[in-house]
Amino acid sequence: MKNIFSVLLLLGISVSLFGQPKDQEKERQRIAESNIKTITQWTHRFSGDKPNPNGYKTSVTQYDRNGNPIEIVNYRSSGEISSRLLYKYNNQNLRTEYVMYQRIHRPELEVSYKQSFHYNDKGLKTHEVVYDGQAGYRITYEYYPDDNLKEIVKYGVGNRVDERWAYTYKDNIQEISIFKPDKVLSSRMRKEHDANWNLLRDIRLDDKGNEVKRIVNRYDDKNRLVETAEYYSGNLSKKQEFRYNNRDLVIEVIQHSPDGSSFIQSKYQYDTNGSLVEEQWSEGGAQEFSHKQSRYNDEGNVLETDSYFAPYRYRVLYRYTYEYF
Repeated sequence: MKNIFSVLLLLGISVSLFGQPKDQEKERQRIAESNIKTITQWTHRFSGDKPNPNGYKTSVTQYDRNGNPIEIVNYRSSGEISSRLLYKYNNQNLRTEYVMYQRIHRPELEVSYKQSFHYNDKGLKTHEVVYDGQAGYRITYEYYPDDNLKEIVKYGVGNRVDERWAYTYKDNIQEISIFKPDKVLSSRMRKEHDANWNLLRDIRLDDKGNEVKRIVNRYDDKNRLVETAEYYSGNLSKKQEFRYNNRDLVIEVIQHSPDGSSFIQSKYQYDTNGSLVEEQWSEGGAQEFSHKQSRYNDEGNVLETDSYFAPYRYRVLYRYTYEYF
């Protein structure tokens, strides 16, 4: 977990500064509107083409009345608890604390990771305090007057600056300079957006300004992502094409290789409520698709998911039971 600072930033820190990503916020609202208190997941392994009727409990997730998960307990097939995750939130439904308990050095559960989040009056994250199971550190966030991110700093032992991300903006271009430690330039990023702030190009440069990675995106007139291409050191690695139905839901992802070959990477089907009922995906263009097929109740809550993983010839059924407020 030592690299979690860089990993979180690369996964989209600009979104998480405001609390939960959009998909998580949508799910939170759905859980709250359904008055769900607890979801229990059960795992049923297959014998031949039939699932074992005696499944075992895989996880139990508890929610508050706002639809926020407040506790997740994960179980092994033996019934033993493997991990316990606890969450706290403020009155804006922004996460203020996350704690993970695992069995590491002792038979009892112990804290393996802990993170606290702090925000200003606008709901912007101001700092985090983290314990990664080995050491503690903190991360601070500073903003320009227009609320655009200005700087992120990670402080290690003795209040030493271990890593610093400095942000600048010009028109629709965002540049990020990464220093490790405080004054030593490690790499840079440049993110170019269109007038709707869709990300057009995401370029990663080394400390000398040489391009390491480039992602180029293309959108249609409905602002839907229809193509993304990845380049490493200027050479195309892969290109993905996205196709949608008339409800703007992705129904197919096609992967194109530099040699001109292509294959269907994944396919999706939805019910009349827009819930995903079938997902198929291919492992590197393999003939047989892996798949997940889900069934829902009238409230749109998933009841079971039949999953098949083609490379391993492994099939498992996940069932879900609910408690309500």
